[in-house]
Amino acid sequence: MSNSFTMVGKLSIAGDRTNKLAFSDKLLDSGCNIRELNLQMKCDKDNFNLQIKSFMNNAKRNADGTLNVDNSTIYTILNKDGKYESVNFKYKDKEKYEDKVANFRRLVFVDGEERMEFTNEFDYATFVYTMLKSGDYKNKIFRTLGTIEFSNYKNPKTGVENTYTNYNVERIYVVDNNSEQKATANMEMYITKDCIDDSRLEEENTFNLMGYIPQYLSKKKGDFGYYKMLEYPLNAEGDKAKKKYELIKRVLLDNFEDNELCKIGFKVNLIRRREEIPFDFDKCTDEEKDLVEYGLMELKDLEMQYGAGMGELKDCIQVSSIARGYSTGATPTNLTLVELLNNGEEKAKPILNDDLTSDEDGDLNIFDTEESDDFSFDF
Repeated sequence: MSNSFTMVGKLSIAGDRTNKLAFSDKLLDSGCNIRELNLQMKCDKDNFNLQIKSFMNNAKRNADGTLNVDNSTIYTILNKDGKYESVNFKYKDKEKYEDKVANFRRLVFVDGEERMEFTNEFDYATFVYTMLKSGDYKNKIFRTLGTIEFSNYKNPKTGVENTYTNYNVERIYVVDNNSEQKATANMEMYITKDCIDDSRLEEENTFNLMGYIPQYLSKKKGDFGYYKMLEYPLNAEGDKAKKKYELIKRVLLDNFEDNELCKIGFKVNLIRRREEIPFDFDKCTDEEKDLVEYGLMELKDLEMQYGAGMGELKDCIQVSSIARGYSTGATPTNLTLVELLNNGEEKAKPILNDDLTSDEDGDLNIFDTEESDDFSFDF
């Protein structure tokens, strides 16, 4: 099970910034061109930064300044009579392979009976940008699917290492405007015996679950674990909450013996919103309180005048259920934590809970190091 997301809501192009356009090409001296389209997804109260990102090798500029990627290599999987085969071909030859690309590797944009398919992110980003910029989809609701990708970045100035979350868009569908707007994902993670933090359990009937989300690293030729803390709300009270908590603990921990890690999968809700602060009459001025007390003004009018205030950003992953395939509990593995945290470059060390923090943007700009330059959703 890959780490994949599904978001239903309003999709738009991110705003341009002084030194970072929403849609851009960056041609490096190595001949690699990086095309990036930054998008914004609003799922009811939750707001996310999405992207379509393309890496094309052997790119160059023509004499007239236009970008030429004819000799760039496209890597994909073909479906040959039910058998899958990994292949690569030149961009200029893409039409020969388009009909043979496996369905799960096609990038799509679907609006009713109109369906556009692409073999590469370079063309896909251009098409999505053109469609959304036309204004024809301003009031439409979309179902957007893709993969979740994590990356660590250590600021050379401060030495602080952050984990960034990137939502890579692969499929876009125009859906009914009455569709429920929400953001969900499927995730797998490695956990240790001490993965549970129950400090919130008594007051909130919620506990924190700490673990490492695996992601394949080509330089390691294996999975690397990105540390994440998930919220696990019990959504129950009293004895039912206690029984539910004990059952979840058994599912998570009963299969630990001599192994250091177990693997478990979840269905989760993605939360990224500004929390509303309810109207507080006690914070009104003495004059306003007198107006209400002596009947010169109604309390409801004062509430409407001030409305709900905006609080801190709540950015978290909430477990909604255990994924299919894990009904008998977390699966033991012979993998060790040191092996999981080895990124293929340096000696690994376990990551402590407070070693990694995430900024408000949750988006990694691999070329600019100033945090103020990062793309973020404008609340």
